[in-house]
Amino acid sequence: MKEILVITNSLYPDLNANSNIAYEIAKFLKESYNCDVTVMGYRDNMFNYAGNKNAVNIIEVKGISSINSIVKKCKQKGKMKLLLHPMAVLFVILRLLEREGEFKKILYKKEIEKSIGKQNYDCIVAFSEPTYVLEALSEVDCNIPYISYKLDPWSSHYLRNTNKNELKKELKSDEKASAIVITKAMENWVKTNGKKLNKKTYAFELPCVTEHAIGNKYEAFDDKKINCVFAGGLYKDIRNPRYMIELFKLINSDKIILHIFGNLYHGLTMPENLPQNIIYHGNVDSEKSISIMQSADVLVNLGNTISNQMPSKVLTYISLGKPILNIVKIENCPSIEYLKEYPYAISVFENRRIDQGIISKIEDFCITMKGKGLPYEYIKEKYKECTLDYVGQELYAIIKKISK
Repeated sequence: MKEILVITNSLYPDLNANSNIAYEIAKFLKESYNCDVTVMGYRDNMFNYAGNKNAVNIIEVKGISSINSIVKKCKQKGKMKLLLHPMAVLFVILRLLEREGEFKKILYKKEIEKSIGKQNYDCIVAFSEPTYVLEALSEVDCNIPYISYKLDPWSSHYLRNTNKNELKKELKSDEKASAIVITKAMENWVKTNGKKLNKKTYAFELPCVTEHAIGNKYEAFDDKKINCVFAGGLYKDIRNPRYMIELFKLINSDKIILHIFGNLYHGLTMPENLPQNIIYHGNVDSEKSISIMQSADVLVNLGNTISNQMPSKVLTYISLGKPILNIVKIENCPSIEYLKEYPYAISVFENRRIDQGIISKIEDFCITMKGKGLPYEYIKEKYKECTLDYVGQELYAIIKKISK
């Protein structure tokens, strides 16, 4: 039985897209290969902790959760409270100086060193984004083989692609890693830009096509309406919802409702006085999010403004078999390829002027697609390389190879 340490950022139940993938892979390795799997990360204290997801071992990185909690509580009580709490002030200063990652890296490095001193791991699988996870591991003095699993780009990330220091950090991590896993979107970007992959690099699809147990119907939805759902993070830059909101503002049918679930990042704020057919619900935990998406009539995907990051949400949507309205921000958006042969999907391009033809197209799609769905067996076969089974098997083959 192999002992494996999986390192990610947030722990259950506050799972973002990347940490959810880490958890699912940890569960797969445990259930399929009887591995003894430990997941390391931190809790963001946004939701009540209600158990140990997938019954994997947990190591909590101390310090980050408590500071995040302090900052959030201070914000709720007002900015003056934020200024009066020394730990909150420290964290805000670190964020302003863009040194927050350095602080978290130190805490992760300390926890990794402590864990490998107690446990005889056969292999470590470290997930990023965020990159401080991989950076911390690359600075730990140990002989345990590890996989650098990059779910998002590092030095070619849109926020860091002009920072030469980030490239040095990535090269150092790549050199020390026993194997590197990247996404297909990153592989395509590397080839398009005339670069070469590291010889120990493997490119996998995001393992987000998986069968979900039917949850309770989301009671806030009116069954007489056509409930369209966007579920995911929204950003001021790469995934701005402005065009999506403008589209639904112009919808003529009062039966079509857009429900928006998720966090707002990078200073993004939701417009005030949204029309009655657009409702922003705020953030929900990952399990409730699946139940909400299962209850939707149409799922709305919002693409990124960059081509080397594939939103995992697209594959989650596909796995649910629901009709998908795909709003595309760039001509080479990775989502186009995945939805090209999906029977219940249409794409709308943001660079096209909104006119009555586009509005009518969306209305007709929403009305005719209500109640339709694809069986999971069909999806599993069509998107085989995006399933957890496929990616999990490929990853375990690498684990066996490097941990002999």
